[in-house]
Amino acid sequence: MPYRILGLCILLGLGACAHTPTPNEVREAKALYSGAKSLIEEKRYRDALQDLQKAEKLYPKDSKTQYLLGVVYFTGFGRTTEAESHLRLALKHEQKKELVPQIQNLLGVVLIEDGRPQEAISHLEKARANLLYRTPWFAAQNLGLAYLRLGDASRSIQFLTSALEQDPNLCGAYSQLAEAYDQSDKLVDSISTLERFFNHCQSETLKPYVPKTLFASSLYKLGMYHLKNDDVDSAKKTFSMCLEEYPALKIVDDCKKSLKLLQ
Repeated sequence: MPYRILGLCILLGLGACAHTPTPNEVREAKALYSGAKSLIEEKRYRDALQDLQKAEKLYPKDSKTQYLLGVVYFTGFGRTTEAESHLRLALKHEQKKELVPQIQNLLGVVLIEDGRPQEAISHLEKARANLLYRTPWFAAQNLGLAYLRLGDASRSIQFLTSALEQDPNLCGAYSQLAEAYDQSDKLVDSISTLERFFNHCQSETLKPYVPKTLFASSLYKLGMYHLKNDDVDSAKKTFSMCLEEYPALKIVDDCKKSLKLLQ
Protein backbone atom coordinates (compact mmCIF):
# COMPACT_ATOMS: atom_id res chain seq x y z
CA MET A 1 0.00 0.00 0.00
CA PRO A 2 1.52 3.39 -0.99
CA TYR A 3 2.76 5.57 1.86
CA ARG A 4 0.16 8.32 1.32
CA ILE A 5 -2.74 5.84 1.26
CA LEU A 6 -1.41 4.12 4.38
CA GLY A 7 -1.24 7.50 6.12
CA LEU A 8 -4.83 8.22 5.13
CA CYS A 9 -5.94 4.82 6.48
CA ILE A 10 -4.29 5.56 9.83
CA LEU A 11 -5.85 9.03 9.91
CA LEU A 12 -9.36 7.78 9.12
CA GLY A 13 -9.06 4.49 10.98
CA LEU A 14 -7.82 1.27 9.40
CA GLY A 15 -11.40 0.05 8.91
CA ALA A 16 -11.91 2.79 6.34
CA CYS A 17 -9.46 1.05 3.98
CA ALA A 18 -10.53 -2.52 4.71
CA HIS A 19 -10.51 -4.94 1.79
CA THR A 20 -13.78 -5.03 -0.16
CA PRO A 21 -14.46 -8.59 -1.34
CA THR A 22 -14.64 -9.15 -5.08
CA PRO A 23 -17.75 -10.77 -6.62
CA ASN A 24 -15.78 -14.03 -6.95
CA GLU A 25 -14.78 -13.92 -3.28
CA VAL A 26 -18.39 -13.30 -2.26
CA ARG A 27 -19.53 -16.29 -4.34
CA GLU A 28 -16.82 -18.51 -2.85
CA ALA A 29 -17.71 -17.37 0.68
CA LYS A 30 -21.39 -18.15 0.10
CA ALA A 31 -20.53 -21.61 -1.24
CA LEU A 32 -18.43 -22.30 1.86
CA TYR A 33 -21.30 -21.08 4.04
CA SER A 34 -23.77 -23.43 2.33
CA GLY A 35 -21.40 -26.34 2.74
CA ALA A 36 -20.92 -25.52 6.42
CA LYS A 37 -24.69 -25.59 6.98
CA SER A 38 -24.81 -29.17 5.68
CA LEU A 39 -21.83 -30.16 7.82
CA ILE A 40 -23.54 -28.75 10.93
CA GLU A 41 -26.63 -30.85 10.20
CA GLU A 42 -24.31 -33.88 10.17
CA LYS A 43 -22.71 -32.65 13.43
CA ARG A 44 -19.32 -32.34 11.70
CA TYR A 45 -18.50 -29.20 13.63
CA ARG A 46 -14.74 -29.12 13.05
CA ASP A 47 -15.16 -29.36 9.29
CA ALA A 48 -17.89 -26.70 9.41
CA LEU A 49 -15.68 -24.39 11.47
CA GLN A 50 -12.85 -24.78 8.96
CA ASP A 51 -15.10 -23.77 6.04
CA LEU A 52 -16.66 -20.89 7.96
CA GLN A 53 -13.26 -19.48 8.92
CA LYS A 54 -12.29 -19.50 5.23
CA ALA A 55 -15.60 -17.81 4.36
CA GLU A 56 -15.01 -15.17 7.03
CA LYS A 57 -11.60 -14.28 5.58
CA LEU A 58 -13.16 -13.80 2.16
CA TYR A 59 -16.26 -11.91 3.32
CA PRO A 60 -15.94 -10.85 6.99
CA LYS A 61 -19.04 -8.64 6.98
CA ASP A 62 -21.44 -11.42 5.99
CA SER A 63 -23.89 -11.64 8.90
CA LYS A 64 -24.97 -15.19 8.04
CA THR A 65 -21.41 -16.48 8.23
CA GLN A 66 -20.88 -14.68 11.55
CA TYR A 67 -24.15 -16.14 12.88
CA LEU A 68 -23.20 -19.65 11.84
CA LEU A 69 -19.78 -19.24 13.46
CA GLY A 70 -21.65 -18.41 16.67
CA VAL A 71 -23.76 -21.56 16.25
CA VAL A 72 -20.71 -23.77 15.69
CA TYR A 73 -18.66 -22.38 18.57
CA PHE A 74 -21.60 -22.70 20.97
CA THR A 75 -23.35 -25.88 19.84
CA GLY A 76 -20.29 -27.77 18.67
CA PHE A 77 -17.71 -26.75 21.23
CA GLY A 78 -19.47 -24.97 24.11
CA ARG A 79 -17.21 -21.94 23.60
CA THR A 80 -19.36 -19.06 24.83
CA THR A 81 -16.72 -16.33 24.47
CA GLU A 82 -16.11 -16.96 20.77
CA ALA A 83 -19.82 -17.53 20.12
CA GLU A 84 -20.75 -14.21 21.73
CA SER A 85 -18.11 -12.35 19.72
CA HIS A 86 -19.37 -13.71 16.38
CA LEU A 87 -23.02 -13.19 17.26
CA ARG A 88 -22.37 -9.55 18.12
CA LEU A 89 -20.61 -9.15 14.75
CA ALA A 90 -23.61 -10.79 13.08
CA LEU A 91 -25.93 -8.22 14.70
CA LYS A 92 -23.62 -5.40 13.62
CA HIS A 93 -23.52 -6.49 9.98
CA GLU A 94 -27.09 -7.73 9.42
CA GLN A 95 -28.60 -5.28 6.94
CA LYS A 96 -31.96 -6.83 6.01
CA LYS A 97 -32.95 -7.29 9.69
CA GLU A 98 -34.54 -10.69 8.94
CA LEU A 99 -31.88 -12.58 10.88
CA VAL A 100 -31.77 -10.15 13.83
CA PRO A 101 -34.29 -11.88 16.16
CA GLN A 102 -32.67 -15.26 15.52
CA ILE A 103 -29.26 -13.83 16.40
CA GLN A 104 -30.64 -12.12 19.51
CA ASN A 105 -32.27 -15.33 20.69
CA LEU A 106 -29.07 -17.35 20.35
CA LEU A 107 -27.02 -14.56 21.94
CA GLY A 108 -29.43 -14.68 24.88
CA VAL A 109 -28.90 -18.44 25.25
CA VAL A 110 -25.11 -17.99 25.09
CA LEU A 111 -25.22 -15.33 27.81
CA ILE A 112 -27.40 -17.56 30.03
CA GLU A 113 -24.96 -20.44 29.67
CA ASP A 114 -22.09 -18.04 30.39
CA GLY A 115 -23.70 -17.25 33.75
CA ARG A 116 -25.09 -13.85 32.70
CA PRO A 117 -28.89 -14.35 32.57
CA GLN A 118 -29.62 -10.72 33.46
CA GLU A 119 -27.75 -9.54 30.35
CA ALA A 120 -29.61 -12.11 28.25
CA ILE A 121 -33.07 -10.74 29.06
CA SER A 122 -32.94 -7.59 26.89
CA HIS A 123 -31.84 -9.58 23.83
CA LEU A 124 -34.53 -12.21 24.38
CA GLU A 125 -37.24 -9.59 24.91
CA LYS A 126 -36.29 -7.90 21.63
CA ALA A 127 -36.35 -11.23 19.81
CA ARG A 128 -39.73 -12.22 21.26
CA ALA A 129 -41.29 -8.86 20.33
CA ASN A 130 -39.87 -8.78 16.80
CA LEU A 131 -42.65 -9.36 14.26
CA LEU A 132 -40.14 -10.83 11.80
CA TYR A 133 -39.33 -13.69 14.17
CA ARG A 134 -41.17 -16.78 12.98
CA THR A 135 -40.66 -18.73 16.23
CA PRO A 136 -41.03 -16.26 19.14
CA TRP A 137 -41.82 -19.14 21.51
CA PHE A 138 -38.12 -20.05 21.49
CA ALA A 139 -37.33 -16.62 22.97
CA ALA A 140 -40.18 -17.04 25.47
CA GLN A 141 -38.74 -20.37 26.62
CA ASN A 142 -35.29 -18.86 26.97
CA LEU A 143 -36.71 -15.93 28.94
CA GLY A 144 -38.25 -18.52 31.25
CA LEU A 145 -34.84 -20.14 31.64
CA ALA A 146 -33.14 -16.79 32.29
CA TYR A 147 -35.60 -15.93 35.08
CA LEU A 148 -35.26 -19.46 36.47
CA ARG A 149 -31.49 -18.96 36.73
CA LEU A 150 -32.15 -15.61 38.44
CA GLY A 151 -34.43 -17.27 41.00
CA ASP A 152 -37.55 -15.42 39.79
CA ALA A 153 -39.87 -18.45 39.64
CA SER A 154 -43.09 -16.53 38.99
CA ARG A 155 -41.76 -14.85 35.83
CA SER A 156 -40.14 -18.10 34.77
CA ILE A 157 -43.51 -19.87 35.02
CA GLN A 158 -45.17 -17.05 33.06
CA PHE A 159 -42.79 -17.29 30.08
CA LEU A 160 -42.43 -21.08 30.04
CA THR A 161 -46.20 -21.52 30.18
CA SER A 162 -46.57 -19.06 27.29
CA ALA A 163 -43.93 -20.91 25.25
CA LEU A 164 -45.66 -24.27 25.73
CA GLU A 165 -49.05 -22.79 24.87
CA GLN A 166 -47.59 -21.57 21.58
CA ASP A 167 -45.72 -24.81 20.86
CA PRO A 168 -46.41 -27.90 23.01
CA ASN A 169 -43.55 -29.67 21.18
CA LEU A 170 -40.91 -27.68 23.10
CA CYS A 171 -40.00 -30.77 25.08
CA GLY A 172 -37.13 -29.15 26.99
CA ALA A 173 -39.47 -26.51 28.42
CA TYR A 174 -41.47 -28.99 30.51
CA SER A 175 -38.55 -29.87 32.77
CA GLN A 176 -37.70 -26.18 33.20
CA LEU A 177 -41.31 -25.37 34.06
CA ALA A 178 -41.43 -28.23 36.58
CA GLU A 179 -38.31 -26.79 38.22
CA ALA A 180 -39.87 -23.32 38.38
CA TYR A 181 -42.97 -24.78 40.06
CA ASP A 182 -40.69 -26.59 42.52
CA GLN A 183 -39.00 -23.27 43.37
CA SER A 184 -42.50 -21.90 44.07
CA ASP A 185 -43.30 -24.87 46.37
CA LYS A 186 -45.94 -26.13 43.93
CA LEU A 187 -44.98 -29.79 43.85
CA VAL A 188 -48.31 -30.97 42.47
CA ASP A 189 -47.78 -28.70 39.46
CA SER A 190 -44.19 -29.94 39.06
CA ILE A 191 -45.44 -33.53 38.95
CA SER A 192 -48.30 -32.83 36.55
CA THR A 193 -45.96 -30.87 34.25
CA LEU A 194 -43.54 -33.79 33.95
CA GLU A 195 -46.42 -36.21 33.44
CA ARG A 196 -47.56 -33.99 30.55
CA PHE A 197 -44.00 -34.10 29.21
CA PHE A 198 -43.92 -37.91 29.14
CA ASN A 199 -47.42 -38.20 27.69
CA HIS A 200 -46.69 -35.74 24.92
CA CYS A 201 -42.98 -36.12 24.11
CA GLN A 202 -42.87 -39.91 24.15
CA SER A 203 -45.24 -40.03 21.19
CA GLU A 204 -44.01 -41.84 18.06
CA THR A 205 -43.54 -38.58 16.18
CA LEU A 206 -41.55 -36.73 18.86
CA LYS A 207 -39.60 -39.39 20.78
CA PRO A 208 -36.89 -39.95 18.11
CA TYR A 209 -35.97 -36.24 18.30
CA VAL A 210 -35.82 -35.93 22.10
CA PRO A 211 -32.46 -36.76 23.76
CA LYS A 212 -32.57 -39.85 25.97
CA THR A 213 -30.78 -37.83 28.63
CA LEU A 214 -33.82 -35.54 28.87
CA PHE A 215 -36.17 -38.46 29.45
CA ALA A 216 -33.82 -40.04 32.03
CA SER A 217 -33.17 -36.80 33.95
CA SER A 218 -36.91 -36.02 33.93
CA LEU A 219 -37.63 -39.44 35.45
CA TYR A 220 -35.12 -38.70 38.19
CA LYS A 221 -36.69 -35.29 38.83
CA LEU A 222 -40.17 -36.79 38.85
CA GLY A 223 -39.06 -39.38 41.40
CA MET A 224 -37.63 -36.65 43.62
CA TYR A 225 -40.82 -34.60 43.35
CA HIS A 226 -42.87 -37.64 44.39
CA LEU A 227 -40.50 -38.13 47.33
CA LYS A 228 -40.85 -34.49 48.40
CA ASN A 229 -44.60 -34.97 48.15
CA ASP A 230 -44.37 -37.96 50.56
CA ASP A 231 -45.47 -40.40 47.85
CA VAL A 232 -42.82 -43.07 48.40
CA ASP A 233 -44.49 -45.74 46.27
CA SER A 234 -44.64 -43.46 43.22
CA ALA A 235 -41.03 -42.41 43.83
CA LYS A 236 -39.88 -46.05 43.90
CA LYS A 237 -41.80 -46.82 40.73
CA THR A 238 -40.30 -43.83 38.92
CA PHE A 239 -36.70 -44.54 40.00
CA SER A 240 -37.13 -48.18 38.94
CA MET A 241 -38.39 -47.05 35.53
CA CYS A 242 -35.31 -44.85 35.20
CA LEU A 243 -33.06 -47.89 35.86
CA GLU A 244 -34.92 -50.15 33.46
CA GLU A 245 -35.27 -47.79 30.52
CA TYR A 246 -31.93 -45.93 30.56
CA PRO A 247 -29.34 -48.28 32.16
CA ALA A 248 -26.42 -46.89 30.13
CA LEU A 249 -26.83 -43.24 31.10
CA LYS A 250 -24.95 -41.53 33.93
CA ILE A 251 -28.10 -40.14 35.56
CA VAL A 252 -29.08 -43.74 36.35
CA ASP A 253 -26.52 -43.69 39.20
CA ASP A 254 -28.64 -41.03 40.94
CA CYS A 255 -31.81 -43.08 40.35
CA LYS A 256 -30.08 -46.17 41.74
CA LYS A 257 -28.83 -44.36 44.86
CA SER A 258 -32.26 -42.85 45.54
CA LEU A 259 -34.01 -46.20 45.08
CA LYS A 260 -31.54 -47.93 47.38
CA LEU A 261 -32.22 -45.41 50.15
CA LEU A 262 -35.95 -46.15 49.89
CA GLN A 263 -35.61 -49.94 50.13
